This record gives sequence, C-alpha cells and structure tokens, in this order.
Amino acid sequence: MLIIRTAAALAATPGDVLFWHHARTPCTAPADSRMCVKTMVQGAEVFARRGLRMRLDEDAYLILNGGEPSAGVYRGDDEARALSLHFTDATLAQAALHGLDADEASHGPPRFLEHLRHRGDRVGERLGLIARRLESGECDEAWCECQALSLLDDALVMEDEQRFAAQRIGSVKPATQHELHRRLAIAADYIWSNHERPTTLADIAGAAHLSRFHLVRLFRQVYGRTPHAYLQEKRLMVAERLLARTDLDLEEVATRAGFGNRWSLFRQLRRRRGRSGDAMRRHVESSAACPTSA
Repeated sequence: MLIIRTAAALAATPGDVLFWHHARTPCTAPADSRMCVKTMVQGAEVFARRGLRMRLDEDAYLILNGGEPSAGVYRGDDEARALSLHFTDATLAQAALHGLDADEASHGPPRFLEHLRHRGDRVGERLGLIARRLESGECDEAWCECQALSLLDDALVMEDEQRFAAQRIGSVKPATQHELHRRLAIAADYIWSNHERPTTLADIAGAAHLSRFHLVRLFRQVYGRTPHAYLQEKRLMVAERLLARTDLDLEEVATRAGFGNRWSLFRQLRRRRGRSGDAMRRHVESSAACPTSA
C-alpha cells in the first residue's frame, strides 16, 4: 500500500493507496472511484453523494463503495487534515470473502451502507492509530498495508452489527427493514451534518422521508435514543473538542456546536458530563501538563 500526499498522485496510482493530505485553505477534495474508508483528522469535508449533503468531521468516518467519483470541499479554521484508504476491487473482494459464506460470496463483495459512522468503534480507532503513526513519521508501507487489511475485516464485522441493528425494526419484511434502516441512517447523517444550526424534528423526518411519529419510534429502536438526544450528543462532542483544542470563549463554542448560547451549553455539560465548560477546559489543560504513559 503506497502512502501518498497529493491529489495528483492519488489519481495516477491504480493500486491500493493510503492518502494523507494537508490543506491550508478550503479546497476541493480529490475525486476517486475506488472503494475507500475516509475520515478527517482535523477540519471537515462537505460533499454531496446521490443528492444527499454530508459533512464528515473528526467525530466520524465514512465507507464509500466505489464505482463512481465522489469529491467534496475541505474546510477548517487552521488547516484540514484528511486520511483515506483507497482499495482496488481485488483487495476488497479478497477481504470480503474471508468473512462471508460461499452463498453470500458468490454475489461479489458486499455493499456497505454509505453513511457517517462514529469514530468510537474499532474501525475508527484503527484510523486514529494510523493517523497518529503518520504524524509521528513512524509509519511504513508494510505496516500500513497490514493495518488496512485489518481495518477491512473490522469494517465487515461492524457492517454485520449494523445489519443486526436493522433487525430491531419489528413486524416488517427484511426488504422493508433494509429500506427503513437506510432512511434512519440518512436521518442520523442529517443530524451530524447540520448540528450547528437550529434543527427541528420535522427537518430530520423530512430528510429521511418519514413521518415524525415513525422517525422517533424507529430511531429509538435502532439507535437506542431519540433523534433529539442523538443531536445533543453530537453537539456535546463538538463542544468538547473545541474546549480541548481552541481558546474560543464559551459563547463561541456554544454557537459552533449548535447550542446557541453558553447557558444551553452549560446545562448540557452539567447534565450529561457532570462539569462546566470552564472546568472541562481546566481538566484538559492539567492533563496535557501532566501526560501519562499509554
């Protein structure tokens, strides 16, 4: 697996590629038609995919099946740092066949559900490990190839877990379960992509083409919480990241996270994290001053 850092090299390299890119100013992200797993180490990528707008940031990763180019725009206050692993069909098929039975494998490599996935799972953790090794300069091509193949295995396991989650939608046929799960993923992506602005239940339901009643009932079955709780959790992730990495005042942090004002941010931090924004920032600073060995 080649490690490349320029869009031109990505387009010119036909095999498996790890693309590691820094952009100082907002710019168009490179298009590629291979299957890929991508995330942002810093900043965000905003792009459209089959008529849907998504915003990929540091809290999420995305698996694209390939077959059609997909490009967006990198954004960030300082610089955007993007990480993506691009795979040829042969490599994907080899990895997929390892985890599928003969009947499933005869239909070719599986199609992943293309939606934003939380970086807290095993695939996201492996992406974070690769990014840290790249930043430290302790990353060679052989190590990256091993990590990339392991990541594909992890992705297949996570996809099976996603399909199992869809089975929580009861009293409908499997084909209907799949379609409802796809619509719920669109709703979750809409929440994560629009967290910074006022977002109503009607907005989320409209994006997923579901009624508000069915959205709340089905969303709770699959994600274990209401769409509003999911939105508040995403806003807290963004606020915590801004508190840890920037010197923005609490009013600006609240605005960027989507809480609107510092008092809403304060209430959510107290309720869900047990501390205020100032206390959280002091905790981060003290932890940075006294690092512990991993």
